[in-house]
Amino acid sequence: MTGVQTCALPILKNDTGAYDVYKMINGSWIVTNSNLNTKEVVTISGSGGSGTAGVDSFNGRKGAVTPVSGDYTNSDVGLGNVTDDAQLKASQLDTDGTLAADSDSNVASQKATKTYVDTEISNNNSAVIKLTDETKNSDTTLADDSELVFSLAANSKYLLEIFIGFYFDAAPDIKIQLAFSGTITSWLANSIVCENDTAATFTNLFNDAVLTTIHSIISASNTNGILKIKSIFEVGASGGNFSVQWAQNTSDAGNTIVKKGSYIKVRKL
Repeated sequence: MTGVQTCALPILKNDTGAYDVYKMINGSWIVTNSNLNTKEVVTISGSGGSGTAGVDSFNGRKGAVTPVSGDYTNSDVGLGNVTDDAQLKASQLDTDGTLAADSDSNVASQKATKTYVDTEISNNNSAVIKLTDETKNSDTTLADDSELVFSLAANSKYLLEIFIGFYFDAAPDIKIQLAFSGTITSWLANSIVCENDTAATFTNLFNDAVLTTIHSIISASNTNGILKIKSIFEVGASGGNFSVQWAQNTSDAGNTIVKKGSYIKVRKL
């Protein structure tokens, strides 16, 4: 075996804090520190000292030399605070905006967290507000208001507040009903009508258990008023759209109007 030769590059730190230096020549070497209390066999191939020389084995491992656990300590790589704590794996980063896994080991991404919070806010306390007056003439066909429609989820319970501002000429009056395109488990509601004509009459104020009952408000004169309804509404297996439907009670060329500012306010229970 060729003897040890020195070179400019240190490759091993000895017990005194200094560096032992070596020059690798083709063949097998035993590398030791100056106290001769450790040794590793390194096999070199190729022309000694040339740029093409390669390491055949290191610490008993053959082929390409790659670090493995135990080759270096925290102090060797300058990371004195490195620990063996588990690191977050990509599989543990939850990007599901519904957080359906309900896991104690997964971590929600920022986007998933925002999506979940935004959805909860939207579902739990939201409103649709009518932005423009809507007028009907010579039309007694009940139909959804152009804006007062709100989507409700299946198997959910809601507190609904419906506020309808209206105007009608004396002849056509107004009729209103509430509608839902999904399935209803239960419906409990009460309402109040305020109007500026003491001669106005109306039906049973939505305090019934049948959502599709038509309620008419009739007056002998032109009338402005409001209808306010509060209800607890429980959706069955099929979600759908909850809507205010309205039309003229009597077909007439005069105006029947649902006013801007009317709204449906929803809170999920």
